[in-house]
Amino acid sequence: MRIKGHHFIDTCVLLGCLEKRKRFKKKKEICETYLSRMGRVYNGYISVEVVGEFTKVILEKRREDYEDLMRWLRDFILGFDIEIIGNDKETFRKLEELNKGVSDCRIGGIDRVLLSRASTDKRITNFITIERAIKTNKRLSGLLNLKINDPEELIS
Repeated sequence: MRIKGHHFIDTCVLLGCLEKRKRFKKKKEICETYLSRMGRVYNGYISVEVVGEFTKVILEKRREDYEDLMRWLRDFILGFDIEIIGNDKETFRKLEELNKGVSDCRIGGIDRVLLSRASTDKRITNFITIERAIKTNKRLSGLLNLKINDPEELIS
């Protein structure tokens, strides 16, 4: 099968797969279905900040499951050939531009770094997130030259 796109995966999509609360069951299934397409339909990318944010959340909220969940992340990265990318000068230049161009305070600092990193990698075409503030901000996509998608849009 031909690869349809190169996707930067936001931390919230990974964490969505680990959700235990029943009210988020549908979102969990959507995230799992989307991520299962990595390597076959889409090439996946995460940054070192995604790994760090994932680890921080696990340590704060699911400490008793830490080893199992870190194993899950490792298996996901290796099993679906996810590329971990770092930052460069261009990322921080884009971050400055983003901070000047988008005043939405609902988009936090780490999300701005992730968006900037995704937009400066010429291979990446889409930023995948379930965060409403990012999905609904009309200026982001044009400013970053990225399509911003919810995984649900891509599995239908």
